[in-house]
Amino acid sequence: MLEGLAVWALFIYILRVIGMPWNTYTKGFAYVGGASWLLFVWAGLLNYTPMDLSGGSVVQSPHIQLRPVSGNISGIVTKIHIQPNAKIKKGQLIYEIDETQYQIKLNKAQAALGSEKLALKTAEEQVKVAQQAAFYKQIKRINNGNKRL
Repeated sequence: MLEGLAVWALFIYILRVIGMPWNTYTKGFAYVGGASWLLFVWAGLLNYTPMDLSGGSVVQSPHIQLRPVSGNISGIVTKIHIQPNAKIKKGQLIYEIDETQYQIKLNKAQAALGSEKLALKTAEEQVKVAQQAAFYKQIKRINNGNKRL
């Protein structure tokens, strides 16, 4: 905003340097132009730019701007539980995200977990069978050794 006023003042200065007279009309032009610039910039800032003048977490329209940075969760927002420019309290529900993609991932993970549990159980059974086979093999060797004596 101040940069815009500086540009306006520079414009007036240049006009003065090249010979623009400083009379009632040009003063009015300068003052009305500067005031118009201020109104234009402030209207733009207040209506179209997300700002946080309070220093806290504020939701602005038309954008949602949260501070501090929220988690890295992406998805389609299905419902917003807050109003623009509302203060947010710790733990307050802000919006809901479509859970379909996360439910699919959960179902896949649960299926994979069940499959891995079954694979673990099968491997444990195979270990038991191998241990029993090794045990019977040792017994057979012992019995064969006793027969030779």
